[in-house]
Amino acid sequence: MELISVKLSENITCLKELFKNAMDFTVREFKIGECDAVLLSLDGMINKQQAAISILNPLMDVNSKLTGNTLLEYISSNSIGTADEQKLYKISEITEKMFLGFAVLLIDGAGYALSFGVQGFERRSVSEPDNEVMQQGSKEGFVEAFLINISMVRRRMRNTGLKFEMLTVGEESKTPVVLCYLENKVNKQLLENIKNKVKGIKLESALAAGYLSGFLKKSSLFGNIGITERPDTLCGKLAEGRVGIIVDGTPNVIVVPHLFAENFQTLDDYANRPMYASFTRCIRFIAFLIAAFLPGLYAAIVIHRPELIPDVLLSKIAAEEAATPFSIMWELMLVNLLYEIMREAGLRAPKSLGQAVSIVGALVIGDTAVQSGLIGATSLMVIASSAISGYTIQKLYEQLSIIRLLLIFAGGILGVWGIILSAVFLIYNICSEENFGIPVTSPFAPFSLKAMSDVIIRLPWRRLKNMRSNISNMPGVKDSINDK
Repeated sequence: MELISVKLSENITCLKELFKNAMDFTVREFKIGECDAVLLSLDGMINKQQAAISILNPLMDVNSKLTGNTLLEYISSNSIGTADEQKLYKISEITEKMFLGFAVLLIDGAGYALSFGVQGFERRSVSEPDNEVMQQGSKEGFVEAFLINISMVRRRMRNTGLKFEMLTVGEESKTPVVLCYLENKVNKQLLENIKNKVKGIKLESALAAGYLSGFLKKSSLFGNIGITERPDTLCGKLAEGRVGIIVDGTPNVIVVPHLFAENFQTLDDYANRPMYASFTRCIRFIAFLIAAFLPGLYAAIVIHRPELIPDVLLSKIAAEEAATPFSIMWELMLVNLLYEIMREAGLRAPKSLGQAVSIVGALVIGDTAVQSGLIGATSLMVIASSAISGYTIQKLYEQLSIIRLLLIFAGGILGVWGIILSAVFLIYNICSEENFGIPVTSPFAPFSLKAMSDVIIRLPWRRLKNMRSNISNMPGVKDSINDK
């Protein structure tokens, strides 16, 4: 039965069958005057005290001989005054509202129901983001409840052009997914493409933002979607004509389209002085090169071009390698593998064991392994420098971990030419990517001198305020933004 029946008993029977063996499904039966009524809810999803005060108590005081639709109209207009009240005409609408923390009123003889917003489920309080830590600016980060995330964005952008559209993803989970954008900034064709992509996602369950990301990008080494934990960062992206995708149950918000250069930018860049912000951005680009190429280049030079190394350093490296059982290439791969294992253990271990894992990792990888002659001190220093550099570009750490391993192998087998060929492949891979018709490498390629004023360097706000950059105006964007 899809439509709500005028017979209350049929509606209750249908809903009890749908929620069979669900202990949290509650049915509160009572009378309004001479008319039978029920209040439906899910235990743990509503605030019981608020439901009693704002719904049940007023209904008990209704003394009317009205019935059916007329009685519901009277209740809606004269008795209950909740802020969020909606009419429902289908059984599926009733279950959907109950899953969102609504209480639903059904009465005998009425062909529709009333839902009241009395949400009261437990949720984590707003706190500082764990990954996007900023020295200056807000300390608020997104939480798992999407309604709270919406309110944090709305509080920062007091603009009637800020729109939120809710979709549902997941055949089983029915996860609310909210598209947010600025109506006067976003490209209408771009918005339509993103909306169609989200609607076309076929999943049984969508429990995190990462479930959706694979459907919004092409298979490539470098992802072309952005993830943020900060409402102020999302607001800045929306002002540039982008679309945010808020997924219920996760504190990460997807931002599309996303450019490669944005991996090297932080919100602190716009709060600090332009000279220092430009300096730190240059540091991040240098750190990216060190994290990706240093181990592979070290293996290529030591194995195939040792004459490029100063004699003093070469003699120390030769002495270390004579005392270790592995070649340079396999030694670097072993150290890198041990480091990644320790990093994963540090992330997954309980907090009470975090310090113990750090101590064991430092002793095993740092001191004992070198003293036992298993690995060389120089190789350890190279991998450590590369890993630490990767942390400066946290958004690209996953890709850098894979690139580092591949370049060690390429440098050890093919030498410097292997590093050059790998660099060409990486550049080709990045430059060939598009995100909803927008080149990921813009404004590097296609190059735009005007757009570069906020990429490697950051100009003062006196000049930036007049640029009014929009993602749809970046160089290389197709005239009609189509998803390729």
